[in-house]
Amino acid sequence: MPTPRPAPAELAARRRLLLALHHRHAGRLRALFYWFGADLEVIDDGVLRSFLLAARHDPGRADPLPWLPRLALLAWRVAGRPDRSPHNDLDPDPAIPSLPPAADLLARLLAVHAPTPQQRAAFVLAELGAVPLPHLAAALGRDPVPLAGELNHLRRALADDREVIALGGPRPLLLASLAPFVDDPRWLRHHTRLLLDRLPRPPLSLREQLRRPPGILAMGLAAVALLLLLRPPPQSPPRPRPIPAPVVVARPIAAPPLAAPPLPLPVPAVMSPEPAPVARAVRKPRPPRTPKPDRLAEREKLAQARDPGAIIIELEMLGAGRKSLPHNPRQALAYAEQHARDYPQSQLASQRAELRVRALCALGRRDEARSEANRNQAPRVQEALRDACKP
Repeated sequence: MPTPRPAPAELAARRRLLLALHHRHAGRLRALFYWFGADLEVIDDGVLRSFLLAARHDPGRADPLPWLPRLALLAWRVAGRPDRSPHNDLDPDPAIPSLPPAADLLARLLAVHAPTPQQRAAFVLAELGAVPLPHLAAALGRDPVPLAGELNHLRRALADDREVIALGGPRPLLLASLAPFVDDPRWLRHHTRLLLDRLPRPPLSLREQLRRPPGILAMGLAAVALLLLLRPPPQSPPRPRPIPAPVVVARPIAAPPLAAPPLPLPVPAVMSPEPAPVARAVRKPRPPRTPKPDRLAEREKLAQARDPGAIIIELEMLGAGRKSLPHNPRQALAYAEQHARDYPQSQLASQRAELRVRALCALGRRDEARSEANRNQAPRVQEALRDACKP
């Protein structure tokens, strides 16, 4: 028996809900597919298929899971199935932004501590997908008690790793690993268009049809026709009335009366002077108002400068420069210059200046190193100049 087709209003509501979920969680699902071990060329297709499976979900069905864990489990189902559909119609962009060192570190640790696909899936779904343990055990077909022991063992192994401790712990490591997948608006717009092309379109209402250009044209033509029908008929101009001929009556001519002598005009005794003009007060021009500073922009700039996520990215950039300093000082100098371009008002300016001085000394550019040390008089910068640029 075929399932009844949903009403247009219900179909439009499902479409709006799915688009809102895609805007909120598509980047995280993209990261989940990467940590599941999927190739870069099929990640876009996996995310799209996960949301198309979510579109079949009945909103009236009682489901205790929120949407993010539910989408994460759908992504695991899609990643576990063999791909049967071609990808040539998706036109994917496999060029994911350059992954930070945290992403490579997490990939290596998962390969060591979670060698099987189920162990990797358990850790990724629990930590990045926020799937509760009972639902995770049911999805993987495992007993919850030993599964919880395995997850705790993986968390302890991550927390005890030296490189993870240098990055600030497991949580900053996971956040830094998610960043290149989530903070990619170009990919999100591209994938939103793909999802809109695959979703069934609800029939347009009368208001939406009238908003389209053909509907507007039809309304204009109907209005013109209505005005032509209601226009009153033209009236004939009124006929001019005949002008009667004037009747001339003969009257006797009378003699003109004698003109009376003119009366003398009274002469005023005193001439009153003209009233003096009243002086009007001239208003001084008001000075131009000075524009008030945009307090909201200042608050946003201060919040960005104090963002702990930006501090983590800065530490990673400067740490990568220190690692490449012994064998590739030119690369270390490039890291320092990129940090200066991206974070000119950073709190780590002295660490950046120290890295730049050591790299310039290693490249033999001592004059530039001394100029950098003169600009930044921090003790660590002066010590770096003495150590690296020895005569």
